[in-house]
Amino acid sequence: MIDVSYRGLALEENPEFWLGIALEKNLEYQQLRFEAEKSKEEFRISETTYIPTIGADFSFSLSGEQFPLYEPGFSFKLTFSFPFNEVPTKVNLDATTDMVDQRTMAAGFNADLFPDLNYLADRRLAMVQLRLLQLQLDSTQENLRFNIEQFLKNYTYETANLELRRQTIKLMERRLKVYQAQLGIGEIKRIDYLKAQNEYYREEIGLRESILSIMYMERSFEQLLGLAPGELRKISMADR
Repeated sequence: MIDVSYRGLALEENPEFWLGIALEKNLEYQQLRFEAEKSKEEFRISETTYIPTIGADFSFSLSGEQFPLYEPGFSFKLTFSFPFNEVPTKVNLDATTDMVDQRTMAAGFNADLFPDLNYLADRRLAMVQLRLLQLQLDSTQENLRFNIEQFLKNYTYETANLELRRQTIKLMERRLKVYQAQLGIGEIKRIDYLKAQNEYYREEIGLRESILSIMYMERSFEQLLGLAPGELRKISMADR
């Protein structure tokens, strides 16, 4: 059942108010923002490839001239891998000792002077992807702003038109009463009265259609903002 007295919602006229809500709740925008933040973080990580990975090896051994073996020995090795894109580097530190006071220590350095340069293309691709996502994000925000502005204009027009239609119906009601009185005293023909009555009914139907159209606009606006059904009414009431 349509409430024929419905006049629409008292919505905030500033588009930026609604844009702020859309940027927080619109699903498409939120997904793009998540992807952009993810891409930005991945690019940042790819730029910070200077933290080394560390490997450690430890071994224990027994030696001697005959069994049972009784001279223990230890060896310890540390490997530092620096994943520099330009020149991947490894540094090795080795230390050994045994029970006859023999100790040795060695260090090694390894660098790839002709590394794979695909990382340059990968980094450039990552930059392009990040830029494209940012452009999509900016474009989506501008589309949201435009659609919000268009809605507010159309909504203002439709609610004003609804009031004009309601005033027209009141005038037609008065005219219909006059026609009814004139019909009673024979001043007009019945067909004239019926024409006026049909016009009144058409306007009544148009009023209900206008109300339905406004309600549909409100729900579409809720979907644009990312709001659940009925939330627009709560916001408009809180904003008054």
